[in-house]
Amino acid sequence: MKTLKLISFLIIGFAFILGCSGNNANIKNLSESESEVTQHELEGNWSDYNIRYNGVVIVIDPKNDDKTILVPNYWSTVKDQDTWDQLVNGTVTAGFRLNQVWGNEI
Repeated sequence: MKTLKLISFLIIGFAFILGCSGNNANIKNLSESESEVTQHELEGNWSDYNIRYNGVVIVIDPKNDDKTILVPNYWSTVKDQDTWDQLVNGTVTAGFRLNQVWGNEI
């Protein structure tokens, strides 16, 4: 009986590990040239994205795909060019200082 429980536990554990190890996000480091292209694209086309932020994290979710990145409702939303410029430049907004997105000098 103990052997059956152990085997059952191992099968369930193995299935759990397989189920949780999927490729949920593709995170990769960009080269400097790829990063510059992405930076210029985002600076000019910010309205094509749903951009949400808190004091530490900025989430940039493309509007034209069938996927949605879920963030808490209390996070701030970029609704205009001034807010986006403040985020990119690391200026003070919403009562707290945000880090610079691309490390540009203030």
